[in-house]
Amino acid sequence: MTIQQTIEHSLQDRTIHRAVLHNGMVVLAAANPAADIVAARLYVRAGGRYEPLHQAGLSHLLSSVITKGTERLSSQQIAEHVESVGASLGADAAADYCLMSLKTVSSDFAEMLELLAELVRSPSFPEDEVELERKLTLQGIRSMQEQPFAVANSQLRQALYGQHPYAMSSLGTEETVAQIDFDEQLRPLRLTNEHGQVDSGGDYNRLNQFIQHIIQHDKLSSTTAHIMRSKTSTGIRTSTHF
Repeated sequence: MTIQQTIEHSLQDRTIHRAVLHNGMVVLAAANPAADIVAARLYVRAGGRYEPLHQAGLSHLLSSVITKGTERLSSQQIAEHVESVGASLGADAAADYCLMSLKTVSSDFAEMLELLAELVRSPSFPEDEVELERKLTLQGIRSMQEQPFAVANSQLRQALYGQHPYAMSSLGTEETVAQIDFDEQLRPLRLTNEHGQVDSGGDYNRLNQFIQHIIQHDKLSSTTAHIMRSKTSTGIRTSTHF
């Protein structure tokens, strides 16, 4: 794999290694020799602000189900795999990004990284899991409507941002969540670039491991989270931090 540029930055008593890959991906790595733990995060520049208003809540629902199955593994198999090595693996969505994250001891890092890569490249979005998370999301939206602070916060966002996606809750609305169709809105869509972050408890070689296992393939950009088309001229970018 071609690495276009590498830079080292000092932050307090830690050195941040930065590499720009040939596909435009940025990799940041920081070593902590005192801990035998590796934490990795893959960021996708997507999220609530990239969603059309009629699809509000799409990123949240996706992040809730992307870990629930792949073309090869079921939700139970994934959970048992992660639990068997005492690791953690998850996904989240915010207004400006979506992410996949893992934390594990260094000896299991390669194995867990392979699992994360499989989730990112070939999520299956099982229909039963999608409908369960949709139901839970709708319950969460209704619960927020009964909380005075949440109602006031929602009205403040709408007054501040108007028709901008920032005006919407990350959960979306009952109407938008109910009509999200994964087959129509997610499966045909692909990302164009990635960007990520990894905090490593080992040495700088973990950066190379991450590159070899995940970032080395341009295919990652065409199979990642199926989130949505970016409305910006630069498309969606992703980041990887070690």
